[in-house]
Formats: sequence, C-alpha cells, structure tokens
Amino acid sequence: MRHFIAAILLCLAYSATAQLKYDANWVFGYNAGINFNDPQNPITFQADCNNDEYAGSISDANGKLLFYLANRGPFPSNLAKLYNSNGQMLINGDSLFSYTSCTNGVSIIPSLKDTSIYWILHIGLN
Repeated sequence: MRHFIAAILLCLAYSATAQLKYDANWVFGYNAGINFNDPQNPITFQADCNNDEYAGSISDANGKLLFYLANRGPFPSNLAKLYNSNGQMLINGDSLFSYTSCTNGVSIIPSLKDTSIYWILHIGLN
C-alpha cells in the first residue's frame, strides 16, 4: 500500500511540473544554442559564447530564454559573463570568477519564493 501511495504522489508531482520549461534552451560550444520548446523540431540560435562545453542557461516557465552564463576568455579562462536572450551582457554580469567546465559545472536554479530571483551555483577556478 505504501508503494502505491508513493507512486500516486510521484505521478502527481511529475504532472504538476511537466509543463515547466526552465531547461528548454541550451547554450554551448562556440556561439551555439538550441531551443527545445518543441522537442520534435528543435530550433538553433546564436549565442555569445566561447565554451568548449556546456554553459549554464535558464528559461522561464514557458521556455523563453532568460539568461546564460558563458566563458568569454581563451580556454581555460576562469572569467564568465551573464548574457540575456538578446546576447547583451546583464548589468554587473561581467567578470564572474567561474570555471564553466561541465565537469565542475554551473547550475542556475530559480528561487522558490521569488520568481525574479535565480541562484547561480558554480565552482571557481584556482
């Protein structure tokens, strides 16, 4: 009975968040981006990015790219910048001391209390 209740709760949690598209846009490589709003027909776009690997990105709940963090120096630069969906640097978004390698990772997580606040979790390069 416990497993049945757990399965029902898991299905409800999944269906409640299934339409959220925070991960709909991926930015990586040299100026590459892919929009997965329609998984059957992904759309490529150009991002201001100079990474050999994935760059952290976040979309709103509807799948519109909000911003992304990208390496802008020569590899292996430890300086990253934040860009909006139009490729413009965000205010105070320059020279973030972050190593943007996917092995060390950058994650962008929306706040649960305020939808206009996002947490950028990263590991700096020594």
